[in-house]
Amino acid sequence: MCTQALNALGILRKQQEEPYLTHQNLVEFWRSATRAVERNGLGLTLLQAETELQCLEMLFPILPDVPAI
Repeated sequence: MCTQALNALGILRKQQEEPYLTHQNLVEFWRSATRAVERNGLGLTLLQAETELQCLEMLFPILPDVPAI
């Protein structure tokens, strides 16, 4: 679904919308990134997952973790 996600981001940015992430998004990414491929994960090492997480944090603003979210 990578192509679909990238297309959706492109459309949002053309519409001058700014996508955000929350801490929950980052936690869920970490869980799936480090889970074994056989268990429907990405099978990344801890170092690889950390690198990807840092990229996400540079690409998207992170919303504060407040009850309203």
